[in-house]
Amino acid sequence: MAIFGRRTTQRLIDETAAAISRRQIRKLVDDLNAIPETLTLNPDWELLLLNIFSKIGQVKHEQSFGGTRKPDLYFECRAHPQVRFVADIRTVSDKGFKAANPFGLLFDELMERIQRRGLRALSFRLDVEGNYREIQKGQYYIDPEDSTQAILYRGGTKTKLRLPGVAKFSEIVFDHEFDRFLSDIEGVPDSSHVLHVRRQTEDIDLTITYDPKQMFAGGGHLE
Repeated sequence: MAIFGRRTTQRLIDETAAAISRRQIRKLVDDLNAIPETLTLNPDWELLLLNIFSKIGQVKHEQSFGGTRKPDLYFECRAHPQVRFVADIRTVSDKGFKAANPFGLLFDELMERIQRRGLRALSFRLDVEGNYREIQKGQYYIDPEDSTQAILYRGGTKTKLRLPGVAKFSEIVFDHEFDRFLSDIEGVPDSSHVLHVRRQTEDIDLTITYDPKQMFAGGGHLE
């Protein structure tokens, strides 16, 4: 699905249409309509960035510079014509993040083990800490509601969740302490319970909580 609402997307299309050719805007619209099938967000970002830069200078989309490729964006600043660049617009996949940070797999196994014990899975929550401090520096964002507040850089430190690899789930998370945690819940099911799993030397820090009044199972982690 697209990352912006229909109204925001339509505004971006209308505004950007004045800066690029009719054929190019038609292609962008076709690409946006194809997002559910292709599962790529490149068209959203192409449209947004073309719109942003068209407001502060001249933009050209997929212009030939004599080579075999036609870059997504050529920009020349209106106030400072010497400021110009050529760029391709790409999105970053989260496949590497999921492989290195298997939160979903840990959550699924937690739910399976809870259900096998006959406990109410909706009362549980899993929270995993991450390297918050390391990635705060150099972090910026794009505000889709105010395209003049767009900054296109994020620091190079990758997100790292403080949880073990899949092969060590049973050894580190679902060990005898976890069994005792579930036994305590079985003994006093009307009270809240908390299990902290922390191993500083192995960079592991996660919390499993039980709240009998909680309506839905949940979890949280750094993205």
